[in-house]
Amino acid sequence: MAIYLISVGGSILNFVRNPSSRLDDAVADRVALAAGEIGDLANAPSSEHVSATLSHWLSEEGAAEAAALCERLAPGQWPSGASAELSTFEKAGRLRARLTRGSTAVLITSDTPVGLVSSLLNALALTGGDPARVRYLPDLPDSFAGLKGTVVIARVPGLDTSHSDGFRAAMAYLGHLGRGLLAAHGLLREGRTGEHFELDENIRFYLSGGFKATIPYLIGLAEGMRSLTKAAVSACVLFEATSRTIDLPLRRLPHGVVLKELERFSAGNVTDRQPYSDVLEGYAYERADDGTGWELTPFGAGLQALYGMRNEAQ
Repeated sequence: MAIYLISVGGSILNFVRNPSSRLDDAVADRVALAAGEIGDLANAPSSEHVSATLSHWLSEEGAAEAAALCERLAPGQWPSGASAELSTFEKAGRLRARLTRGSTAVLITSDTPVGLVSSLLNALALTGGDPARVRYLPDLPDSFAGLKGTVVIARVPGLDTSHSDGFRAAMAYLGHLGRGLLAAHGLLREGRTGEHFELDENIRFYLSGGFKATIPYLIGLAEGMRSLTKAAVSACVLFEATSRTIDLPLRRLPHGVVLKELERFSAGNVTDRQPYSDVLEGYAYERADDGTGWELTPFGAGLQALYGMRNEAQ
């Protein structure tokens, strides 16, 4: 079984707006009738309205409305080419863009109307049109237990990189998310290196969708998780010129070095105490502009959260 972390963009909305070229006429007509409702939601003035709608549709109270939406959209009949996310899922996993039971897919979603609606559509397609297998996390949960076998929409505030403080919070969210997933699946390993494990679980990052500026940070998250887990961790993108996926190189971060480097930032995002070494300089922290100390980068905040470290400023 596997955990898939999938960055989400808006390409699936283009398919919903123009489904006729990829679906049978009867199905395309049904999708076209629902396209206006979907488009209005994606154009909502605030993400809070969309978030409330998703929370309702994916609750017991809104189950009938979600089923009716799936009846109109017929996501179980969509081709993998409906979005970059579904294409990558199919090409990399040879799974016909459907999530097998027992595996978990987490859709990493910007806190925007387009991002949230696109994630809902991708989630419905990945489950073959079964909203009962879709979970929505409007906020960071206390526990990630009970998510196995579902598609999880994880709303990440600040992921649009509109300002540095928000992006720092987004990276911390992703760190907590990664740690929570590892712990909930019994895959969290700390403090030991050189171990070899034979596990049937693996973690795959599919990074073809979403804001391209976040890809380096998501690669960093994959590297951090690779350093903390027994399972195999990999990452890939879809190479559009050949419609093939390309695996991305991932390092393993030395556990002890990360802890020693970042413990200097336990009291806040800036320190005048020189880090243990310069291994993570320019990656997790950098010299302050005035040259008098060091400042934690957004990804450094993500690493702190992933490693379960304290930062009083967050």
